[in-house]
Amino acid sequence: MQTIYPFSPPIVVKASILRPIKLTCGNNCRLHDLVVLGEGEHREYYAHPEKFKTYHIQIGNDTVIREFTTLHRGVVCRDTKIGDRCFIMSHCHLAHDVVLEDDVTLADGTTLGGVVTIMRHANMGLNSTVHQNVVIGSYAMIGCGSIVTHHVPPYTTFYSGRVHGLNIIGMERSGFKRHQIQQVFDYYAKQLNGEEPKLTMIDMEVRKEFHRFIRAKRAHPNIHSRPDSKWDWPDMTAKLMAEADK
Repeated sequence: MQTIYPFSPPIVVKASILRPIKLTCGNNCRLHDLVVLGEGEHREYYAHPEKFKTYHIQIGNDTVIREFTTLHRGVVCRDTKIGDRCFIMSHCHLAHDVVLEDDVTLADGTTLGGVVTIMRHANMGLNSTVHQNVVIGSYAMIGCGSIVTHHVPPYTTFYSGRVHGLNIIGMERSGFKRHQIQQVFDYYAKQLNGEEPKLTMIDMEVRKEFHRFIRAKRAHPNIHSRPDSKWDWPDMTAKLMAEADK
């Protein structure tokens, strides 16, 4: 990791505009033309801007940020952090205190409100919008144009304002085994049937993302106060599972 601003020239930045912040980048980062990093909150719209603090921006290794994207520094509770191997396409906006974990993809036009957490391997569709203080779970897929106002659990697919089932294709591409996908399906199915399944029914390496999701929701009082998204669990996921068996 290297601090490239304000202590040295922005050697990995192509033509970005940097406000007065401390910006830390990992190795092999690529920040394209007209990426804007720095300014935190829209201070003039807040009643008590004096309560804000000064945090910074951290960007991990092998991350790509395409043109016309804006990243605001943290001002509430933490640095704005972008993990390793993230791909942020053009015209995205990441507001203050946003955290992207490793291997996250933001398609063009994605907008993230303040104190949003996108967990590892999640995929945000074109022009999706996430309300402030929301957590998107690991390996979740958010459909194009979605407006996300509540937390999205790990391994799920979200569109039209609801969770619609498992992100089976994403899980298979990430190397999950068939029985692991079935375990996650059974766990959610029991929850939605009013049962109280135990996470021990799921393999440890898959189960840990549920624990991390719970911890992420407890990270800040404003995050913890938001509910999870509602489910629309028809036979769609069951059909997908049946098709995969053919």
